[in-house]
Amino acid sequence: LSKSGKGFLIGDVKIPALFFADDIILCAKSRFELKFLLRLVNIHCQRLKMELSEKKSKVISPEEEVWAVLDEEDNITLTLQQVLQYRYLGVNVESTAMDIAKTKRTTAISTAKKYKGGVIRISSSGPDKTEVAEAMWKNIAIPSILTGTETIIFDEKTITSIESIQAQVAKFMLSVPISTSN
Repeated sequence: LSKSGKGFLIGDVKIPALFFADDIILCAKSRFELKFLLRLVNIHCQRLKMELSEKKSKVISPEEEVWAVLDEEDNITLTLQQVLQYRYLGVNVESTAMDIAKTKRTTAISTAKKYKGGVIRISSSGPDKTEVAEAMWKNIAIPSILTGTETIIFDEKTITSIESIQAQVAKFMLSVPISTSN
């Protein structure tokens, strides 16, 4: 893929794809580039006796198009559904990076609020509410809040909101009023 010369230009490097475990995201500037990359991936998968999942594979593109994946003989092996949004690693992927970042920031704050309530409810009935709340917040809440944020830059407002929610959990653990200054 990297030898194809296709993909997004970041600095001096063309990025044709992002990989995570057994997933791949193809990056292209045009439908022609994307179709080229899809064909390359499909050919490599066939040579490795692997298959692309038609159910899991989607195309995000503003252009109306039939997204057929071709093999080496130009036969259609599968047709991908075109969508405006796709959920990947807990993140709603949309047509622009700004939309993705905005959605993830909003989701992170609402997730933090939900986990704050859950941590307080569950740890209240435990033998040591401080220990249970701390363990739940560190090991469950924080990883869930931050899932899929490796490439998202949080703005100051989002960071402040999440810190405020975390401070409320800490005040609960210390048995001090939420109105106590941080």
